[in-house]
Amino acid sequence: MRSTSKLQAGEGWQRAHSAEQKEQRREAILGAAADLFRERSLDDISIGEVAERAGLAKGSVYRYFATKEEVFQALFLQGLGAWFDEVMPALRGLPRDTSPDDVAALVVRTLAPREPMLRLLAINSCDIEKNLSLEAARASQRWMLEHIVVAGAAFEAALPALPEGGGVRAILRLGALVSGLWPMGHPIGAMKKVLAAPKMAPLRVDFYGELEVSFAALLAGMCRAR
Repeated sequence: MRSTSKLQAGEGWQRAHSAEQKEQRREAILGAAADLFRERSLDDISIGEVAERAGLAKGSVYRYFATKEEVFQALFLQGLGAWFDEVMPALRGLPRDTSPDDVAALVVRTLAPREPMLRLLAINSCDIEKNLSLEAARASQRWMLEHIVVAGAAFEAALPALPEGGGVRAILRLGALVSGLWPMGHPIGAMKKVLAAPKMAPLRVDFYGELEVSFAALLAGMCRAR
């Protein structure tokens, strides 16, 4: 996403009144969260740090988001929406003889520049969704329903052999693949050192390579099942 710079000194400590000012504050919060997430893990980031990076009082952040996880849920949905905006026209522009391999290659090519969003996707179910308010959880799922149905139609247009509703299922399964493969392809701590040994090469995972192969096989299987 586009990074939002810190607000000018003093500006962030005043309450926003107009819709434009409120949106500016919200974008400042998300931009600050995105900057911090590039530097460290979700567990190591606090609301206070997000507020300071955004040039806002800590209490100002809570006017927009009830928890830290709600900040990062919004950041995740923003990144996912930007990917949908890119991948849907690209899918619709594919030729009629497009194969599951072609679609998988396109998907991975468009996902690769979006590593912060992929990191958030990988932790969304276990670390982010657990601390959402009921209102935020409902809003996120309404957003998902609206956007994934439209994106699913683009997948079905690219691969007419997919069953009806298969585009939505393919996107959900893609999310499961990312969630599983991301930590395998990005080990941390002692495991990273262990897997760096030459003899451990068979256990190392090339995230993007495995994602492309796995998603292509998944799509091919769904097309055959029809």
